[in-house]
Amino acid sequence: MSLSILCPVCHAGTRVKDSRPIRKMNAITRRRRCEACDYRFTTYERVVLGAPHGNSTYQGAANHIRRALTSLEGLAKEAGELDDNYP
Repeated sequence: MSLSILCPVCHAGTRVKDSRPIRKMNAITRRRRCEACDYRFTTYERVVLGAPHGNSTYQGAANHIRRALTSLEGLAKEAGELDDNYP
C-alpha cells in the first residue's frame, strides 16, 4: 500500500528526491518536492509495531494466524492458545 504525501502549502502531490536511514531513531528521512509549487520539505518516517486495537481486529488477526498455523503439522495446539494469551 502506498501512501501519498501531499504538499503542506498547496496540497498537491509530491515526489521523493532523497531518502536516508536514521539508525538512532530507527527511521527514514525523506526530502520531498512538490510537483506543483516546487516547495521542498522533509518527512521523518518510522515504523511502529504494536497490537491491533479493538477485539474484532484482534479476532480477525488471530483467525488468520490460526489458519496459517493449523496448516503446519504439530502447531494446531499453539494456534488454539492464542485466545488464552489475549489480555
